[in-house]
Amino acid sequence: MKKLIMSACIAGALFAANGVTAQDAPGLRLGNIGFETGFSLEDGFTIPLGGTFKFETPISSQLHGTATAGYISVQGDEIEGFEIPSYDYVPLKAGLKYYAAGNFYVDGEIGAGIGVSDGSETKFLWAPGVGYQFPVADNKFVDLSARFENVGELSNLGIRLGYSFNL
Repeated sequence: MKKLIMSACIAGALFAANGVTAQDAPGLRLGNIGFETGFSLEDGFTIPLGGTFKFETPISSQLHGTATAGYISVQGDEIEGFEIPSYDYVPLKAGLKYYAAGNFYVDGEIGAGIGVSDGSETKFLWAPGVGYQFPVADNKFVDLSARFENVGELSNLGIRLGYSFNL
């Protein structure tokens, strides 16, 4: 089952990265590099910290395909004198972003969280969210978003500050 999910995520990321659509869609292909933080919803963990790169390509005027990769470390906490180690993973996600009104969007991504901490494993990941892109120059934006992200048994509320640019 894990191999099937991983294969579907890789196929989705390749689909989004190649911009395969039935016809040429208007809009920009964007690269977005961002800083990730937030807070964990699980006991024993505090805040996620990391960085991601997101690729976005238009499918229609309001609907875009996305592919995201990066590195996230969810910091461990101390419980009853025992230090919980951080959980580090590489998120590989593909999804859709819908521009509902101007630069305001809702998005959703699914994929895999590849565990890189000692003893961790690859887990299914899903992340719905909302955001806004603030224009700063021609085809360049500051992207501020919030999302719920679940990787296996670990859930967090994330905040992402990114910089989008035309590719």
